[in-house]
Amino acid sequence: MPADSITTTISTPTAAFAALVRAALATPQTVPASRRAGALGSAGTPSAADTALRAQVLARLANDAGWNRDYANAHVLDGTVILQGLYARQADRRSVRAAVLAIPGVRRLRDDRTRLREWQAMV
Repeated sequence: MPADSITTTISTPTAAFAALVRAALATPQTVPASRRAGALGSAGTPSAADTALRAQVLARLANDAGWNRDYANAHVLDGTVILQGLYARQADRRSVRAAVLAIPGVRRLRDDRTRLREWQAMV
């Protein structure tokens, strides 16, 4: 267990637990640059390669019947294409995935989209 972990048991008094949590929240946390996640580089802008690849992905998907730009988006981070949003049918999902994976320069694909029917059940 990391040295900065908080350990309690079922018998830890509530006041003591609250004090531990307050102390932990009061301590600023610094995440090393090597562990930071996100689509932005250290300069605050996407890399030129990722920007170009995203443009290619969006251009290819604009012609795909399974892609609806009003309900989905694509991001690129270090050559990994990340799809977010909604899709209507499994066939739509498959066609979009195949189109993205056929683009030169795509290292990986992460499809985080939700099926429209499942999303409607959640709301």
